[in-house]
Amino acid sequence: MTREVSVSELARSYQMSFAAVQKHVTVLEEAELIVKRAQGRTRMVRADPERIALARTLLAQYEDLWRGRVDRLDSPPERVKPCLRSIRLHEEPDMPVTDVITDEKNLTLTVIADFAHPVSRVWNAYTDPRQLERFWGPPTFPATFTEWDHRVGGRALYHMNGPAGEKSYARWDFVSIEPERSFTVDDCFADESGEPAPGMPVMRMRFAFEATDQGTRMTTTSDFSSLEALQTVLEMGVVEGTRLAMGQIDAVLAGLREWFAGKGTRMEVLTDTMVRITRVIEAPRTVVWRAQTDPALIPQWMLGPDGWSMTTCDAPAEAGGTYRFAWAPDPGVEGEPFGFDGEVLLLEEPFRAVTTERMTGMDGPTTTNDLTLTEEDGLTLLTTVITYPDVATRDMILGTGVVEGMEMSYARLEEVLLTRPVA
Repeated sequence: MTREVSVSELARSYQMSFAAVQKHVTVLEEAELIVKRAQGRTRMVRADPERIALARTLLAQYEDLWRGRVDRLDSPPERVKPCLRSIRLHEEPDMPVTDVITDEKNLTLTVIADFAHPVSRVWNAYTDPRQLERFWGPPTFPATFTEWDHRVGGRALYHMNGPAGEKSYARWDFVSIEPERSFTVDDCFADESGEPAPGMPVMRMRFAFEATDQGTRMTTTSDFSSLEALQTVLEMGVVEGTRLAMGQIDAVLAGLREWFAGKGTRMEVLTDTMVRITRVIEAPRTVVWRAQTDPALIPQWMLGPDGWSMTTCDAPAEAGGTYRFAWAPDPGVEGEPFGFDGEVLLLEEPFRAVTTERMTGMDGPTTTNDLTLTEEDGLTLLTTVITYPDVATRDMILGTGVVEGMEMSYARLEEVLLTRPVA
């Protein structure tokens, strides 16, 4: 695969089902041996020659060791560990999805997820639009439900909100409801007014809930009218999107106070080019938003290590504008001044801010930072999803201690809000 091709084109090149090829592509992507990107609604893939060469070299170098001494793989020699780390899958967040089954014969897609919560709690999360919208959309495309009529014959309207303000509309029509057991909807793409989009696939989705020894198992089965409709949805990335979206549900089910108790700043690697950083602040969302955007407040807490001061604070003011922050060491403190600047892609007070970021004076790399604020029980959850141009940039930036620096700043913010209350 030396050129970029669609997953469908790749499937036609082998005597395998589309679902089987999709599984192979997922494994290769997780191993960082291929690169996948979206081109409209099509998923394009290509090989990564450098990563494949690295894997080939590593496998050849340690073939004898692995073949003859498998029992020692749990504790490899120190000289081997750096090589193993270079291709090891990154730690992923807790994912409740335990299985995804594509059945091309019966035209179904089944997603199985397990939760450590009773059926009543999971049912409540899926039937309350304010809770559901916190995890129905994948990171960087959160959902907003604008209409919710949870009865047979009723409908729900929602849209996904992209990082540049773009919106994708959809509709549910409720077909059947058995409280705390199941509900079924006809799910379709729609226009802004909620009318079904012509030419787009419609699928019937059944959400079934059953009690287990550990809590709840939810099985979501989607039925399609044709193989083409099933493949269209798969190529749009529904499997990956569902996994990432449902990776956000545990905090909703447990509640922010319990889920983040004592955890500080938390970083999760979502994909090769995307990480999620979360932190809970004990303050209302409006107060945290002001602390994030007010030039008079930002220099009081966004400082990183002690001994540094913010020298420039041109805060984000409106979508389409720019911002710039700069810092310098205090007298007697080692270090060189530096700064970051970028463009404001989206600013929705007091909910969401999306910006680009690059080091001032450098050609690159540029990241996209998607910040959302969620309030619950007097707490505000700050979720920052950072998208990098490639895995090398991701690892380079994370290796600088950015998460530790963010925790220092957030801890200082808590102190500021405690000692100098913000209205």
